Amino acid sequence: MERSGFRWLGMLSHAVHVNGFLPDGRLWCARRALTKATDPGLLDNVTAGGLPSGETAQTCLQRELAEEAGLFSLEGHSLQAVGSVRTSRQEPQGWHDEFVHVFNLTLADGFAPQNQDGEVSEFLCLSPQQVLARMLAGECTVDSVQTLLQGLRTATILAPLPSRFSK
Repeated sequence: MERSGFRWLGMLSHAVHVNGFLPDGRLWCARRALTKATDPGLLDNVTAGGLPSGETAQTCLQRELAEEAGLFSLEGHSLQAVGSVRTSRQEPQGWHDEFVHVFNLTLADGFAPQNQDGEVSEFLCLSPQQVLARMLAGECTVDSVQTLLQGLRTATILAPLPSRFSK
């Protein structure tokens, strides 16, 4: 079933979100295409996607990185699983309930994501402070806020988060 359909039925969905860091701590954020069924035009992780039944998180991660960011190999990049988050809330389309596997990906210097499947309208390279400001301004998807915060909490190259973002 299409991930956006889960909300109408109030079903638990599973997803993979990848925070795309550069070695200096900046992040690549994707702006969702205006044609997306949910959260069109909002900022999201460098890649994010639904985890279909029968697919592993690792396979989903590799597929989404290729489709959404044009990253076909992890060679030269560093991937770290940083836990999971569960987001549940009422949305206009119904009940959103999702379990998200979160990964931090430190991308090689010089790598710039390039969308392959039309789901991303642009990529922005932002400092952690710029990302936090955009979160507070409501420019990011709710799920990406949760997964970015999970990633920022665990990123060793970053300064501690302000207390209002701590658990």
